[in-house]
Amino acid sequence: MFEAAMQWRAEVQIDELYARRQRPVAERSPRDQLAARHFYGALLPTPTCDGAPVMLERLGSADLSGMVRESLVPLMLEEYTVYLERAFQAVREASRREKRLIRARIIVDCSGLSFSTLYNISVIKQVAAIGPPNYPEVSHTVDIIRAPWVFEKAWTMVKGLLPEHTRSKVRVLGQNFQEQIGEYLDVSRLPSDICGGPSMEPPPTSARQQAWMDMPEGEEKERVGRELAAQQQEEENAGAFRVFIDQDLEGQATAIPRGLNRELADL
Repeated sequence: MFEAAMQWRAEVQIDELYARRQRPVAERSPRDQLAARHFYGALLPTPTCDGAPVMLERLGSADLSGMVRESLVPLMLEEYTVYLERAFQAVREASRREKRLIRARIIVDCSGLSFSTLYNISVIKQVAAIGPPNYPEVSHTVDIIRAPWVFEKAWTMVKGLLPEHTRSKVRVLGQNFQEQIGEYLDVSRLPSDICGGPSMEPPPTSARQQAWMDMPEGEEKERVGRELAAQQQEEENAGAFRVFIDQDLEGQATAIPRGLNRELADL
């Protein structure tokens, strides 16, 4: 595994990629600024009570449809890789400082997951494939919070891709997560909308969406899925459905406007 991880690091040129993304946002290339603006994860400024880094992922705020529509998935995979490398460096520094092995706590806020998440599950699968083989010892636990009905279906589709030692780290805490998270982190350090605001429950699944889930794989399922995902995206964009990473964190995810990739190519 170690040799494979070293080969992967060379192939993705992680040192160069990480150095580029460490620059102040205003000094980055337009492409790298785009990644910072639309990525949905960050390290919290405050570690756990025992000094471990905390990684917060606002998966429910990720505009997966926009990433696919604007051909930005490779860019977001790059940004996720940098995010993991940043966590890896933080874990190494914490271990050196504490003189013992420290691993990060990952909190995944799933509030806001919707049908479009299921339709674009391939993006989540690509993200999930990066960490376990290349950063196997970065995380101590992975806590899933505020998960709506969509999560159970998405988890069923993704968990088989993860090794057992990774799956064993996952705890699905739902809406009442404060006590478990409070075992290692002052929950007031989380963004205010997570602790104090209501969870964003997606609309209940429609009869047509339920029928899509039961359809066999093929062109017809692909066609219907595109229509349903586009319809849901329009509904979400029309209302206050998304909640994004607080400004006091490293990044703030935003919905990706149409044509953004083409505009970037013209720069």
